[in-house]
Amino acid sequence: MGVNPISSDVYNFSAPLCSWKGVVCDTQKKYVIGLLASGLDLSSLIPESTIGNISVGILKCQNLVSVSITSNQIIGTVPDGFSIAFPKLKNLDISRNAIQGRQNQFHGHISQVNANSSFNWSHLVYLDLTENQLSGESFHDLNDAHNLKHLNLAHNRFSQQEFPEISKLPSLEYLNLSRTSLIGKIPTEISYLTSLSTLDLSEKHLTSRIPDLNVKNLHVLDLSLNNLTGQVPLPLLENLHQMYKFNFSFNNLIFCASQITLETFQTAFVQS
Repeated sequence: MGVNPISSDVYNFSAPLCSWKGVVCDTQKKYVIGLLASGLDLSSLIPESTIGNISVGILKCQNLVSVSITSNQIIGTVPDGFSIAFPKLKNLDISRNAIQGRQNQFHGHISQVNANSSFNWSHLVYLDLTENQLSGESFHDLNDAHNLKHLNLAHNRFSQQEFPEISKLPSLEYLNLSRTSLIGKIPTEISYLTSLSTLDLSEKHLTSRIPDLNVKNLHVLDLSLNNLTGQVPLPLLENLHQMYKFNFSFNNLIFCASQITLETFQTAFVQS
């Protein structure tokens, strides 16, 4: 690629680090606390010696609170220790790249949290890994992430597995697990997520009935392209008019509610 490591149209690598575009430092400019570099085509700025991976140098930034490097055409894998390197991390968004490897690159490190007294996974609020090439199993050990509000693992290459345990994530407001090869039933524990406003479980192999959902704050619901059966729960039907988006298409569901309009019915089963 022939990138000059000390100059580019976006970065002057000889300038102080805190002056770089997308780099956020604390008020005293002693520590890097944020990397907000979405859509900057970082893959063309990184020297050839590190192309293909997120540089291990990021692990030295242990005061990071927020990392967003979405839509940068980054390929390769995350460095070992990535998940436990940032004890203050609240927001992590590496979506819309081509990051590869097994999901246990994160999962294994999350399992080490209890053995690492300096790390507190409960700080994490936002996690987006969507549209990469991650494989293996998706998260099963997020029990300590009780402040997590946004979880998006959609459009990866995970192996087939049953629905992960999410009942211990009571703060979730956004959950997108579409196209993640989940199989089996939607757990009834999902009703415990009382703050949930967006739920996307589309394009999977989910079976059985739709459980009762807490519909008080639910505005977006997509259960299309599964193998769900039985009747759509009445409380859910009665609240469709309050939702911004809903889709039950391409399942084997029974839709019983006399007060539902034809327009609502057609919207719920669009193209089905």
